[in-house]
Amino acid sequence: MSVDIVMPQMGESITEGTVSKWLKQVGERVEKDEPVLEISTDKVDAEVPSPGAGTLLEIRTAEGETVEVGTVVAVIGEEGEAGANGNAPAASEKTETPRASTPAAAQEIETTPTSKPAPAEASPGADDQPIETPPASETKTAAPAAAGAVEVVMPQMGESITEGTVSKWLKAVGDKIDVICDGGIRRGSHVLKALSVGAKACSGGRMYLYALAAAGQAGVERVLGRLHDEIERDMKLMGVKSVAELNRGNLRWRT
Repeated sequence: MSVDIVMPQMGESITEGTVSKWLKQVGERVEKDEPVLEISTDKVDAEVPSPGAGTLLEIRTAEGETVEVGTVVAVIGEEGEAGANGNAPAASEKTETPRASTPAAAQEIETTPTSKPAPAEASPGADDQPIETPPASETKTAAPAAAGAVEVVMPQMGESITEGTVSKWLKAVGDKIDVICDGGIRRGSHVLKALSVGAKACSGGRMYLYALAAAGQAGVERVLGRLHDEIERDMKLMGVKSVAELNRGNLRWRT
């Protein structure tokens, strides 16, 4: 049975990825978890492992092409097998042999048990014994998360990766953690909003990458200049002279 290789989501705000290089070609044998291609996103470059073993039957995305997360970029299956969109070969259709070839006597033996299992004997007085439950004071429950808390989860770093190991904790319980706003930064007002609610910094990858691709260094300088002007203008409208004065009171909340 063929297996699809899809463009993985390498981060919560990542919606697309670019195929940088194919490490396997159509017709080559691929083992499970063996890297098949390299991809590039706004935040990370990574190898995509194969979700199963088989032969690379089809490549649907060329090198340098950008596709959305979840798009099928390749198909892996047994040699001679058609892809997900193709028809199964005639040989595979004939390999399914119904169990009707089994003699009737044998079928009767298989489906008819020789003897019925004896019912389990209930212990005397079991129904009369109350179920013991620990007192409420002894029940251990996890402490509720503080209001506004955000859970840090184990990320999925590949299509076939189902687990991960914590190598080292860089922060201990009670330590303050700097927040960096990643994604959605398009204007100066977006930066000021993020800093006002507690972000330490903002990351705006596409903002300058698009400018770089369109007009090179001059495009990047123009975009950053506009961002700088927007931030200065909006700070004056907010009545603050420096980012150190930004706080939640500077924002108007929708109700």
